[in-house]
Amino acid sequence: MLELYKNRHIGERVVIVCNGPSLNKMDLSFLKNEHVIGLNKIYLGFKKYRFYPKYYVAVNEKVLRQSHQEIKKLTCIKFLSARATEFFSENSLTHIIDTKNPKERFTKDLQKGLEEGWTVTYAALQVAYYLGFTKVIIIGMDHKFSFQGKPNETRFLKGDDSNHFCSTYFANKEWDNPDLENSEKSYQLAKDIFEKGNRQVFDATVNGACNIFDKKNYADIFGLTTPIPNETPLSKDTLIKAPDSVVKKEISIKMEKNDIKIVIDGINIRVNEGDAGGTHYKGKQNVEEAVSPLFNLLKKQLCPSVVIDIGANYGFTASVFYKQLSPKKIIAVEPDPALLDYLESNVKLNVGSDCETKIYPYLVGAKNETKVPFGINPRASQDNRVKPLAGWETKPVDSVTLNKLLDDDVKGENVFIKIDTQGYDPVVIQSGEDYLCRHNNWVIRSEFAPQWMVSQEQDAVSFLCYATQKYDVYEAPARVPYFSTLKNLFSNRIPNDKEKIKDFVTYVESLNHNKKGWVEVFIFPKNSTYLK
Repeated sequence: MLELYKNRHIGERVVIVCNGPSLNKMDLSFLKNEHVIGLNKIYLGFKKYRFYPKYYVAVNEKVLRQSHQEIKKLTCIKFLSARATEFFSENSLTHIIDTKNPKERFTKDLQKGLEEGWTVTYAALQVAYYLGFTKVIIIGMDHKFSFQGKPNETRFLKGDDSNHFCSTYFANKEWDNPDLENSEKSYQLAKDIFEKGNRQVFDATVNGACNIFDKKNYADIFGLTTPIPNETPLSKDTLIKAPDSVVKKEISIKMEKNDIKIVIDGINIRVNEGDAGGTHYKGKQNVEEAVSPLFNLLKKQLCPSVVIDIGANYGFTASVFYKQLSPKKIIAVEPDPALLDYLESNVKLNVGSDCETKIYPYLVGAKNETKVPFGINPRASQDNRVKPLAGWETKPVDSVTLNKLLDDDVKGENVFIKIDTQGYDPVVIQSGEDYLCRHNNWVIRSEFAPQWMVSQEQDAVSFLCYATQKYDVYEAPARVPYFSTLKNLFSNRIPNDKEKIKDFVTYVESLNHNKKGWVEVFIFPKNSTYLK
């Protein structure tokens, strides 16, 4: 399966997070927006530093043996040495690589093995090269150790570990003394190969002692105005608050291991801290969502009796819809089995008894069928997709059409439909065509992300040509002005003109790096009275 990862990140940058104590002198908030390769016992810092890596590398036999239980629990993509195979088996997230007999000193093809080079950082550089990253930023590579004995000698570290970011790292455990001289030879080889391939490696370690790679200030690279120490670790009962002006109440939530609770405008949700899709709700955009004036406009004009939330995730948006739209019924649709308990408890907590709620563990697709593979993103549940990306596991789930949901649960009542399915939205919308064309008392809010559509074998231009022929489609504003009406918000319809639609799609792609821009669109029945 390793071939699936070859050059998948061409043109992108990655941060290799080493395990030196200098991590404690950094503001690591930027990591949540970066591709990250974590090393060795970095899991000891997840709560403290509030990030989760996309990739993980470990090659030292003592690390693998001491940490095998923790490593197996990691839900990122793992590249491990074959030195402790009795503890690990290969699966969609775990890849065992031969590091004893690599064919080259610097391996460009992981299928041919991996050279350890006296340091896991060197192994991670080879992984980064194989993945196609053009720019590598190294942090936490202090390259200075306090130890007794000779390089590479196995020693027992009595007491606290001062050589790593966490004092318990190798505390009262065996470890291998570092070999800094040979490590530097490995780093020099890696630097030469990266440069020959027109790629770059920068060392942004705070006060690092390695002088092989070009030095950079991490605050400058990542646009931080003032580097500050990290905050204290989150506990299970930590309350992540939105600004005081919008937080209205706190409600007790039963917390499980690795859970945190977030309160936004009186809405309480429990999320898994290890899921980037859960910690996403700490963001400012979710505060704006909760208090958006748009809901008041929809409530006045549409007055929906039913809300359907397709891609309900942890239940935050369903809770917002209850609070802002006051429907009689909410249908929350979420296919990820791991989220259903969170979704159910969060909906129960935030939705009153005056509103009927139904939670469906389905994906919404072109057919009503059973056991359809659904892709689970190992890092962020908000990016789960019907068609998985390389290396993702799949779960069998049932599929229903939007027509069936509308016929069974709406039955002609006014309905607001939110669709967020990471590029599968065209299929969802087209699966509701029969009902939508027979009724005119509905509004759809849908994500429109051309690159995500490509991953789901959908074409953004073709979809908009279809949608603008059947319905009235509008680009939604990023933020709704307070003094607005639906009519002035949605006054410029996307035309049913293929060339203009192509221009619009190109514009949307340009809104982010690597053509990963996206917007939301609102879809109304043709000549809707809601916009009069």
